[in-house]
Amino acid sequence: MGKTVKLFGFASVQSPAAVKKFVEGHTGEGTVCDVLEVGKFEGARAHAIVEFATIEAAEHIKSLAAAADRLWFRKSYLKAWDTEPNSRTSHSKHKIDNVKSSVECQISKEKIFVLWSQENVSLKFGTDLRKFNFFLTYNSVEYKLEVSYDSIWKIKLRRPREHHICQ
Repeated sequence: MGKTVKLFGFASVQSPAAVKKFVEGHTGEGTVCDVLEVGKFEGARAHAIVEFATIEAAEHIKSLAAAADRLWFRKSYLKAWDTEPNSRTSHSKHKIDNVKSSVECQISKEKIFVLWSQENVSLKFGTDLRKFNFFLTYNSVEYKLEVSYDSIWKIKLRRPREHHICQ
């Protein structure tokens, strides 16, 4: 059974894939089961909650963070401590990987124009989370798109009659 660790101190919110790659660079490939959460509270640095496959891998990353030369991510040093996976929030969270996302514009009653489309997008959402978080990489740069609760209610699903949801 593994262990869950909170890493704190990222200068900005990172994608789960970037966090996993960084951590496994220190603990070895396959040592991270999942990046359960990435986020940032207003006025604070960003954090990531990482679930490790083994207790040894979790302890190793914590010892690196506690060492005199610290655990550095780019120009930020990280702190690490144990956390319980169920205590990270009181919200039920869901994650969907390999989503195809697009931004479209309705140009007539029957036509939709695709402005932008991207594959391999990760989506995180949950009850009472009050936002959708999309994580994607474009031109070798990682992005996080956060759609707030207020904006979610303004989204309208539209599709031309010739497009079927199930293909």
